[in-house]
Amino acid sequence: MKVPAFHIVVAAVLTLQFVHYYGAGARTFVRSRLDDGGEEAAALFALAGAGIIILAWIYRIDVLNGVIALGLVSASLFLYEWARRTIRGRGFAVIFGGNVPEAVCDSGPYAYIRHPFYASYVIGLTAALVAFPNVFTALGWFVATWFFVHGARHDEMAISDSPLAGAYADYRKRTGMFFPTPRRQQHISHAA
Repeated sequence: MKVPAFHIVVAAVLTLQFVHYYGAGARTFVRSRLDDGGEEAAALFALAGAGIIILAWIYRIDVLNGVIALGLVSASLFLYEWARRTIRGRGFAVIFGGNVPEAVCDSGPYAYIRHPFYASYVIGLTAALVAFPNVFTALGWFVATWFFVHGARHDEMAISDSPLAGAYADYRKRTGMFFPTPRRQQHISHAA
């Protein structure tokens, strides 16, 4: 049975996004200790990529699901790269790293959401779920999403216990954790 080229392309793109997260993240984030979440995130990305390859051997991707998945991957990578270029050189740590940057970043995607990296990962995982809608990808999506939500809360606690606490509290009022808040949209429309 011949595998459609579209299926191969979608599976490859889904897999390569996780390779990109790992490789680009290794060049972007600070790691101050070995017991941070860097290994867990790397393992999660490796499992996601391997899982997609295995699922691609077992299941065929529906064309509509594949198109939607490619759109989600595009959105995920756009958000990821926007965030990465925004924070480059600012001392941002890997998940559970505990490092606090020198200042609150409120430019780029950080003007709208506090955790664009974690949001991009969840969007990428959602793309895999859309391409392969089954119990395995749903379970993986829930576990990984829990990991990133927990990481975001950990990061926020570290910043709240730092000299940036006051500035970060003001920033939290203006931005959503993973999605822009309606308050932020109102703030923009009144300022215009």
